[in-house]
Amino acid sequence: MKTCRLKDNVSGLFPQREEWIPPVVAIMLTTLTFALFACGAPDQTGNDGEEPLPKPEILSFEVDTVEDAPGGTREFTWTLDESDESELLECTIDATDDGEAEFTDDDCPHEGTWQYQYDDAGTYEARLTVANLDDKEATETVEIDIPGFDF
Repeated sequence: MKTCRLKDNVSGLFPQREEWIPPVVAIMLTTLTFALFACGAPDQTGNDGEEPLPKPEILSFEVDTVEDAPGGTREFTWTLDESDESELLECTIDATDDGEAEFTDDDCPHEGTWQYQYDDAGTYEARLTVANLDDKEATETVEIDIPGFDF
């Protein structure tokens, strides 16, 4: 009596497993890629597939003396380009040139002011940095002299 095994009868009907896995994976990846692009998936700009945002533009960054003494207070004013008022901008000011921002605003106005009181006499370089949602930045600096006591 002859014994018939199912494996022997169907082995010629299907390719070996190693032969069909790569095409199936390729089809799945192609389908997934097409679906993401067809649905408008966010691109690398971070702004949901829209045109890349232009670099922010600082039109002016100035400092005025409010109090001129050790511990002198300065007022910083800035004006940014308003060509795209819908654009959300973040601005920071490093008033002491130490790499740490003393001022941060996540919804930076196109025209703004901010005051800072210096504790020590000296010369400082203040830096205004403005960034958009695409992480494009613009930077301006101003130099500040804080006088010491005259004895």
